[in-house]
Amino acid sequence: MDRNNLAILTVVSLGVPSIKLNYDLAAASKPQSSNVVSNQHAKLKLNTIASELAVMTENSILGLKLGSSFSDFMTQVGRPSVYWPLTKDKTIAMVGRKLALFFENEQLVGYQYAHHLLPLTLSNEVEFFEQQNQVDLKLQNQTVSLSEPLLQGIKKLAMEAGMRLDLVRYKKSNHEYLEKIAGIAVGDVFTNALPEPLSCLPMENKEVDVINYHTIRFVDQKSKTNYLTGCNQIVELWNEKQYSRVQLIEPLPNHNVELAAFETLLEKQKPWRFKQWHYQSDLASLPELQQLDVVNDIAKFESSRWFGHFEIADDKLVAATLISQ
Repeated sequence: MDRNNLAILTVVSLGVPSIKLNYDLAAASKPQSSNVVSNQHAKLKLNTIASELAVMTENSILGLKLGSSFSDFMTQVGRPSVYWPLTKDKTIAMVGRKLALFFENEQLVGYQYAHHLLPLTLSNEVEFFEQQNQVDLKLQNQTVSLSEPLLQGIKKLAMEAGMRLDLVRYKKSNHEYLEKIAGIAVGDVFTNALPEPLSCLPMENKEVDVINYHTIRFVDQKSKTNYLTGCNQIVELWNEKQYSRVQLIEPLPNHNVELAAFETLLEKQKPWRFKQWHYQSDLASLPELQQLDVVNDIAKFESSRWFGHFEIADDKLVAATLISQ
């Protein structure tokens, strides 16, 4: 998709089924880390986001003007839902699943709203709140909710102001079509940025000093901090260093990903490995797993360090959920 020009898109919402076993009680038996993204005592200020500040203009978002500092963002919003240091001087901070703010040298240089910033399977892991569907676009004296049909006057003003729009066109009647905004980009949204590869976290030990590794941090739907790594691990810690839960996930798809830098990152991701096993290991070559109880393509697993399950497709390992014990 050309993000620098007006594009007419048809957006289709896809539901991706996922098989998960409930390990919440086991994970909850350990003290949970108080650490949240960027600030261990901060909370996302939903009341602020739901107020009149939930407005996008040609030069501001959430009450923050282009050029505002990252410190201003933290004061205004509390903390991001997703925190991704792309490079030494570039950072992306997301609020919810649909809104991303772009910082260079700690200053706001752009922002983007889209229904699918991240791959759907990862986006579904990030915290969700109804207010993220209530962002308004305000230009001069005209305001429209991004969930409502686009007014032609607003469309013209947005394009004249240099805002890049992605639109979805739908049929109202046999003779009338309407448009809605599926995405907006303002300023520099790091379309051509080259993000540094994410680190892989070692799982040989019970502890990991995650601050020494390059990861994407995000808050999940249960307000717990998770870390996406370069080896398709989603890691949750307790006591800030000790493993609590690790999800080993299938490669994330790059279709319907509106965050350009994340599309680039996906090219650098590596498949997961655990002990002598790895993504798409053949079950027939793993006698340790052949002896396990496999039901509905789920193989339960337990060792002195971990318990959980592997997911199997076509007699190959594709994913896993592991709890430290």
